[in-house]
Parts: sequence; C-alpha cells; structure tokens
Amino acid sequence: MKNSILRITKAFGVCVMLGVSSLAAQPGYNLVVNVPFNFTVMDKHFAAGTYTITSEANQGPLLIRCRQSGAAMFVIPLPAESAKIRDEAKLVFDRYGDQYFLRNIWYPGTNQGDQLRVSKVERELARNFQKPEETTLLVAKQKHKPVQ
Repeated sequence: MKNSILRITKAFGVCVMLGVSSLAAQPGYNLVVNVPFNFTVMDKHFAAGTYTITSEANQGPLLIRCRQSGAAMFVIPLPAESAKIRDEAKLVFDRYGDQYFLRNIWYPGTNQGDQLRVSKVERELARNFQKPEETTLLVAKQKHKPVQ
C-alpha cells in the first residue's frame, strides 16, 4: 500500500514537471495591428488606432495596448484551435450594426489562437441580430518573443 502511494506520487510529480516545462517552452507573441474602427474587448471600449497585443505564452494572459492613447487592459482568453495552420497572424471581430467586438486572435505558423469572452452588451446585441458579421484584420507586424 505504501509503495503504491509512493509510485502514484512520483508519477504525478513527473506529469506536473512535464506540463510546466511544456508551458514554459511555448513562444510568446508581440503583434502590431492598425484597427480602423472603434471596438470593444469584453466591457472595455477602445478607439480606432494602432494596437500592440502581447502574450508571454500561447493561451496565457494578453496585454492589449493602444499606441496613441496608452489605453490598455489585460485579458485572460480561452484557448482556440482551428483546422488550418495560418501563415499570418490575424484578429477577428464580430460586428453588430456599427459595433465591433474582438472575438479571436490567431497566431502565425500554428492552428492555435485565443478566444475572448462575450460581454453583456454583445449578448444583448446578439438577441436583436440574427448573426454577427465577421471582420478580419491581418496583423501588420508579428514577432515571436524568445523563449526564456
């Protein structure tokens, strides 16, 4: 019994170490994109402008910052995966009338991305519109952050 518990504890420890090391090995990104319209991320409104989106690792917290105004926020996204590996990074917005909501961020050279949570305002608009129109912006500059 004591040996079984010890083996289970060792196996669990190895799994934890492998999981942590694989997370640490994921590259981060520094994306720069010109957004020509006002938009919302969760419940925060942003003006049109040039934005940097920084992540330390795939599927980790994101920093969204406007270069002109300095307006910024941290977002904890949900992981997203597509069947297609992308050559370029892109941002996908849901549009209801003249209101845009950042929905996904897709990273270059992978099928991985981030999905942002739906805000209360967007849920309310979704009730009044049949389906949002999708607007996609390609990222102007994309840079992998080195793994540390």
